[in-house]
Order: sequence, then C-alpha cells, then structure tokens
Amino acid sequence: MEASLPPRSPALAQARAWADQKRWDRVLALTPELLAQNPELLEAHKLATRASINCGQHREANKMAKTCVQMGPNNADAHYLAAVAASNVGLLSIAHQHIKTALNLEPNWSTLH
Repeated sequence: MEASLPPRSPALAQARAWADQKRWDRVLALTPELLAQNPELLEAHKLATRASINCGQHREANKMAKTCVQMGPNNADAHYLAAVAASNVGLLSIAHQHIKTALNLEPNWSTLH
C-alpha cells in the first residue's frame, strides 16, 4: 500500500479528514477541487474514486478507477478500487483481473482474499 504523504493542498487535507470519518458525500463534493489541486497525485484520485464508489456513482467510479490504474499500475489499492468499480457496473471478468493483479502485488492483503 502507498505510504501516506503530507498534505500538498487544503483540499487533500480536508478529503483525508472526511475519508477518515467515512464522510464520502463530503469527499465527493470536494472531488473537483481535490483533483484540480493534485492532478498528478494518485492518492487524490484514489480518494475521489472511493468517494464515488461509496456514494453509488458507479459509472463515474469506474472511469476514475481506470485513471488510478493508469497512474499506479503497480499499486494494489488502485487495482482493488478498479475491481470494486468494475464489479459495480457488471464487468465481472475485468474485476477478476484487477483482483488477481492486486493479489500479485500484495499477496498478504487480507481484504483481497
């Protein structure tokens, strides 16, 4: 899993705090600002994807998860999010591939099992 980086923007610090509190609706509302302030930061894209998943924005989450995988092809969490997002829109074979990739990257991550 990716190490937590110090906040690079107010939006990232706020999104982290709301994510810790499971306030996904707040993270979702902050997503445009979060991504505008941190376009190159995988953590920002993963937070936005998690918010979309948890708020039922499944098509958008699937698009965002693809970006996460492109930004972090060797990041197990990005593949996990892509698996969840793909599953939520009925793309089960793609979800399965992402889970397999995540397990190859992080074989001891219990959530994947």
